[in-house]
Amino acid sequence: FALTTNISECAQNVYSKMLISGENFKYSPSEMQFYTSVASFTVTLPTMFLLVDLETLTSTTVHLMTCYALNGVFFHCQTISAYYLMDYISPVTHSVANTGKRAALIWSSVLLFGNQ
Repeated sequence: FALTTNISECAQNVYSKMLISGENFKYSPSEMQFYTSVASFTVTLPTMFLLVDLETLTSTTVHLMTCYALNGVFFHCQTISAYYLMDYISPVTHSVANTGKRAALIWSSVLLFGNQ
């Protein structure tokens, strides 16, 4: 899965750069964030209702909902900053930095939690 994820993210970075710095049409990073969020929500919401039963949804605790909300806020901040960064650097540089970040996260988690 790691190789497939890297390839798909590289393709997404190249396509995002084309949309952010296009000649015929040019999206701002905020517009890119909005349209990708709407597309994700459109796909995720029906999938959630099909795969998750109602009892599980209604039994979610406030603490878990707070964790979900914080995760959403942090993910939004990460993606909007990635789109703004993409406006200034090449998609190859962004992809290499993401791959390095992923390797550092894996390495640090192995050191922190042990290789079990």
